Amino acid sequence: MPEIRTYRRFGARFLLEGVVGVALLLPVFAFLSARARSDRFDHWFWIATAVFVLGAGGGLLRQAARLRRMVCPQCGHLIVRTDSPPPRHPINFVCARCDVEWVTGLHVSDD
Repeated sequence: MPEIRTYRRFGARFLLEGVVGVALLLPVFAFLSARARSDRFDHWFWIATAVFVLGAGGGLLRQAARLRRMVCPQCGHLIVRTDSPPPRHPINFVCARCDVEWVTGLHVSDD
């Protein structure tokens, strides 16, 4: 039976990475919005659209990967979750090296 420990920084770091990702895309969104309002759909508009779509998609993929893998705070081993827990269940990671179950405080969304 693994020892249960709480990893409090996981949720805060998960949130911080999401906020930073959104903050990086805000100037691109503002540029797109200004171009769309002035009906200037030139090559810069389409480049910015591609950057925005790729950035948003990459951010979503990054967040999905963060919910599946974690580096053990104790030993540095990469922990990969292979199970898919049902909605509203906690997102925990079990390190086989340390025999520790890390409780993140996050839960699977029911959406």
